[in-house]
Amino acid sequence: MKETYRSENDFLLSAVRHGDQKAFDTLFRKYYPMLCAYGHRFVDLEDAEEIVEDSLLWIWENRETLVIESSLSSYLFKMVYRRALNKLAHIDATQRADTRFYEEMQENHERAARCGDGAFHGRLRRR
Repeated sequence: MKETYRSENDFLLSAVRHGDQKAFDTLFRKYYPMLCAYGHRFVDLEDAEEIVEDSLLWIWENRETLVIESSLSSYLFKMVYRRALNKLAHIDATQRADTRFYEEMQENHERAARCGDGAFHGRLRRR
């Protein structure tokens, strides 16, 4: 069974390398649900779907120069895993930047309130 699975994947990969669109469609339908479920373990479903679509598109676009030393399945799951980790790192960096921006805006607002309110209210009283 495992040998059949491997030879089926080898056949699909060979056909994809030669530009066979139907083989790519078969590969896509075969792996898309599994890879999305796997990616969803790390990121939300929408991001997982995007990661899987981008990964499979990358396989198609790089099919002629693609070198897979492990099994196709392992290669795809590892690709999705790494891209999911990159997505998490991007989300984390964005959240840290947003937090820092919010904190700086809050500090600037408080500083302006301390400095500006007295002068502003003083001008209002003179009128």
